[in-house]
Order: sequence, then structure tokens, then C-alpha cells
Amino acid sequence: MSKGVVFRNNNLKMEHVKRVGIKKLLVIILSSFLVLNLTSCGTDEMEKSTELSLKDKLKNKAGEIKEKVEDKIDELEEEAESRKEERESKKAEEAKEETTEEVTTEKVTVKQVKVKDLSEYSKKKAEKWCKKHNLGFECDEDYSDKVKEGKLISQSIKAGKRVDEGTTIEFVYSLGRKPTKEELNALKKAESYSEYMHMSKQGIYEQLTSEYGEGFEPAAAKYAIEHLKADFKKNALEKAKSYQEGLAMSKNAIYDQLVSEYGEQFTPAEAKYAIDHLDD
Repeated sequence: MSKGVVFRNNNLKMEHVKRVGIKKLLVIILSSFLVLNLTSCGTDEMEKSTELSLKDKLKNKAGEIKEKVEDKIDELEEEAESRKEERESKKAEEAKEETTEEVTTEKVTVKQVKVKDLSEYSKKKAEKWCKKHNLGFECDEDYSDKVKEGKLISQSIKAGKRVDEGTTIEFVYSLGRKPTKEELNALKKAESYSEYMHMSKQGIYEQLTSEYGEGFEPAAAKYAIEHLKADFKKNALEKAKSYQEGLAMSKNAIYDQLVSEYGEQFTPAEAKYAIDHLDD
């Protein structure tokens, strides 16, 4: 193959190499950040925290970093796609084709946007993309036996279609399979234990499944816990206040009671939050 042929494809190859290289670099940065965070944990904190709480912290931190990395990758891919569209548009204009990104009618210029495939985007990321491109975002939810919970079932405007700025796209996200009556009842019980008794996640699960408690099957209790919308840090704080005001307990004793497997069974992170905000 001649050198001339190689150079004609050079722009495309370099663009691909840049995208791949940037992704690899972001992955390396992510890995390094996690190692630094792990090694920077103080000895005192590690002695107080259980292995489970440390994993939770790293998991939460990894999730935050992963989301930032994914957003950056999406941004780079959009820029690459935008440059590609500009080249194609220029070629189309030179060929005097009718395709264009702007439509002029009665001296009013309306910008158009090419809708992206958002099927792998979370609800939050899809809304962010629409806002960035001046498109409206409407969301609904429905049960589905085929589409995993939280994933996109459908969007009103198909990917690849061009629409005017200001156009609203309607999205339908999956709630997962439709729950059984037993699962819904378990969820209602879990909500009441969280709201009125400020119990921990583990405490609620054991109360739901206990033969001396609610007596639900583990599967129904698991569904309830997974779909329970509760602020367990807030629950831990409310419990801590009750121990402080009602039993006049010290902060150290309250912390031990909050995390004890024979006590409230909050996570160390939830208990620490409660102690830190006890005097607020």
C-alpha cells in the first residue's frame, strides 16, 4: 500500500487513538486515586471501622469517580462526533445537498440537535444530556419483566433523528418486574419501621423476617429493603438523640449501641454521622 493511502486515513486513525488513549489514561487515574484513598485511611479510623464500612466507603468513592470518568468519556465522544458531523456537513454543502443543521423559515433560524442513543444512560445522565442540548426532558416509569429496573424502556424520539432545540423527549424507565402483594406488604411495613421507629436497614430486615416479628419470607423482606427509600444516617441520628435525652448516655456509649449487633445495627459510617451531628 502506498504512503498516500496511509495519509488519507490518518485523521480517522489518530482520532480513534486519541479516544482510546484518553479512556486508558482516565482508568489509570481512577485506579491511582483509589489506591491513594485506601493508603491514606488513618490507623485510628481503621480500628474503629469494620471491614464492611471500609468497603462501603470505597464503593461509594469509586461510584463517584466512575460517574465523573463516564461523563468525561461521553463528553470526549460527543466532541469527536461533533467534529465528524462538521466535516460531513461541509462536504454536503460543497456538493450542494439540502441537509443542514439549521433551517431558516421566515427569517427565523432554528438550531437543530441530533438525538443520541440514550438507552445506556441513567435517568439522571439522560436529563443532564437533554438540558445540555436545550431539549425538554419528561420521565415516566412502568413495570417490565424484560427490562432491568432503572433501565430505559423507550424514548419518544429515536436516536439519530434531528429535532429543533426546545423539543421535549419523553422517556419511560423500568420499575422492574411487578411486585407481588406479599412484597408490597413487606415494603409498607419496612417504611413504617423506618419512619416511626428510625430503625437501621439490618434491623428492619430482621424484624420483617423474625418469627417473633412480621414473619415475612426472606425474598419479600429483601424486596422491601431494596426498594425502601430511607435516610439511614438520619435514622441513626434520631436514635442517638433518644439515647442521649432519654437515657443520658455518653457519646461513646451511644456509638457502641448504634453499631452493636445486639443493639441498633447501624453501619459505622451512619453511627459516626449521628455522633458528629448530635449537638447540632
